[in-house]
Amino acid sequence: SAQCDVQCDDICRDQQRKVSQLKEAEQRAVEEEEQRKLQEELEAFEKRQQRGGRRNKRRRRDEVDDERGGMGRCASFILVAVGGVLLSAAAYYFLTVA
Repeated sequence: SAQCDVQCDDICRDQQRKVSQLKEAEQRAVEEEEQRKLQEELEAFEKRQQRGGRRNKRRRRDEVDDERGGMGRCASFILVAVGGVLLSAAAYYFLTVA
């Protein structure tokens, strides 16, 4: 009827200490594994950033080339249009004279 208090003897305390040590060791192992994974992920990210930086520089150069190409396209479009107007004027002149 009365509550029974079981006293923990030396063997019981020893077992509890071993269990807590095992739990702490497992926890440390999990934390070390997480730390290792984070470090690997960080190193992989840094490698991608270094390679990506080189790519971005190439892209910037390509963008400058594209801008020159855009001006070249614009100039060629204007030259084609002017050539067409001159050709039309010459054809009109020769057709009306003949």
